[in-house]
Amino acid sequence: MKTYNPGKKIKELRTRKGLSQEELADQAQLSLRTVQRIENDETEARGDTLKRLAAALSVDTEFLTETPDELIESMPDDSRRFLTTINLSALSFIIFPLLVW
Repeated sequence: MKTYNPGKKIKELRTRKGLSQEELADQAQLSLRTVQRIENDETEARGDTLKRLAAALSVDTEFLTETPDELIESMPDDSRRFLTTINLSALSFIIFPLLVW
């Protein structure tokens, strides 16, 4: 199974914590250019780099590498039902005009 590219997650977590790329690089003991390349999906974080970034962002390494399918499977049943309802409600625009006629 292909792993999810963590660049987008890293960028989102960094901005939520109010860190600049330079601050994240300092905390993770990486070069600024490495952080930039990972966030811009020019390269993929692996091994020690991924561990350092996860530690600097206070998350598990596994959280950064989970695929979207794994995230959904790890959700409680109530959340899955909610997501299903929201997705189905998006299709209501097709059914609703048929009910009006």
